[in-house]
Amino acid sequence: MNYYVILAIVFLLLTLVFNFWLNKVEDQRVTDLENKKNMGSVRPKIFKFKEVLKKTKLKAIENVGMRFTIIKRLSFLLLVLLFIFLIFFPSLTKTSKTTISLLISASTVLLGIASKQLIENVISGVVITFSKQFNIGDTVMIGEMYGMVEDITMTHSVIKIWDSKRYVVPNSEMLREKFINYTLIESTQWATVEFWVSYNEDLNMIKDLAINIADNSIFKKKGEHSSYFWIMEMGEKGIKCWVSTLTDSPANGWDFKTDVRTKLCLKFCELGIKPHLNYTNLKSQDIKINPGID
Repeated sequence: MNYYVILAIVFLLLTLVFNFWLNKVEDQRVTDLENKKNMGSVRPKIFKFKEVLKKTKLKAIENVGMRFTIIKRLSFLLLVLLFIFLIFFPSLTKTSKTTISLLISASTVLLGIASKQLIENVISGVVITFSKQFNIGDTVMIGEMYGMVEDITMTHSVIKIWDSKRYVVPNSEMLREKFINYTLIESTQWATVEFWVSYNEDLNMIKDLAINIADNSIFKKKGEHSSYFWIMEMGEKGIKCWVSTLTDSPANGWDFKTDVRTKLCLKFCELGIKPHLNYTNLKSQDIKINPGID
């Protein structure tokens, strides 16, 4: 009799402690989301960003609650199954060990074959929930996909890329794949534009031109020092250059690069600057630029 009383007390204590810990982790995840200032990889000008940010945060917080609800139910179910097993454990000791081993092995094999992928993704979802590899609202680069983690469920994660397409990635694959998380520690990042120029061009003039365009970009982080210019490679037909600055979010980093590339292209065509020795000159009017770009 004492065995069952102690078992019931332990079960209740484990349930209370585990639920308390889960609630604490859930509250921390919600607080982190509420304090996030930047949620998204890009900010198209046709959108009202504040409204989009508010809706995205509310949806993310709701999804976190749903995910933790599922985890609580799964954990409670596992505890109940363990409790039932321990209740019948004294009588199982009288049963043949060979019979018990065969039953457990057969059940495990059947369960594994029937739902291997599902179980793998669910376990990966639990790992992602409690790890800090990435969270909803983080800007990530997975392979060629650059976008925001819009949702994390128990079985898959949704990545919203810059053109609003959604990629659904199984959680097991998210744990296996190598990816860059631009907002894991802080949202500030270096944004770099790479371009080539001919050996015949005036490098001092190009350096001043590139830094001036970068410094005057509206997407550069305010109050930061001047942009940097580097010669990164001396190739057979030209010189690889970088111009780089600090931006306050991945979204501004994206916009900075498109802004600087556009203005550099227009200026190079206007001044007749060649990217390499056998480049055919173009006039600035030959390049069509989207009128929506500043």
